[in-house]
Amino acid sequence: MALSLGRTLYNLTGRRASGQNAQPPPRPLGDLVWLHAPEIGCSRGLRQLALRLIDELGVTVLLTCPEEVPPTAGVVHQPPPDDTAADTRGFLAHWQPQLLLMAEGEVRPALLLEAQNRHLPVVMVDARAPYLLKGRDGWFPGLMRSSLQSVRQVMAVDEAAARAFRKAGAGEVAVAGRMEEPSAALPYHEPERAALAALMATRPVWLPCGWRIGCC
Repeated sequence: MALSLGRTLYNLTGRRASGQNAQPPPRPLGDLVWLHAPEIGCSRGLRQLALRLIDELGVTVLLTCPEEVPPTAGVVHQPPPDDTAADTRGFLAHWQPQLLLMAEGEVRPALLLEAQNRHLPVVMVDARAPYLLKGRDGWFPGLMRSSLQSVRQVMAVDEAAARAFRKAGAGEVAVAGRMEEPSAALPYHEPERAALAALMATRPVWLPCGWRIGCC
């Protein structure tokens, strides 16, 4: 497959930046889902998602983050590979995931290209804005657009985020709301919530609480 100029330049710079990763533990048997968090803040929602995947689907979950993440029962924690062709190829060959979920909007061009070559479906969740991997950003013509086209689905947090991803070149983009840790808040549909918030604006809202009427 012919590469764009941006992807070619990116891969060339990555050859010099590539480091040596530690030997990973053995891969468990069965299906494996890879969750990637670019920083510890967005790993909280992914850890809750990991527990649901394990409980409901019985799959192995691999969670990668460049920062140290608190251990999660049943989840395999690993640092992510360097975003180079050689490192991502070795990482994917070892773990052989059936699905890759990437959070927030971090774009790893080498990883996305290798996933595309392997027909590995990639979904971006809790997506806020697309940006290149920190430390590897620079002038690479068409790199963002060609990389995002390797993502099967983008689940944006709101309409503004969805517009940013569409403008950057993503194909399938949907507004799914924020992925957060469980709380007392009931489930909701993000477009309906946004429409209701715009309708109420800054007006005070009075809701019934039991048998009394008060401001809740």
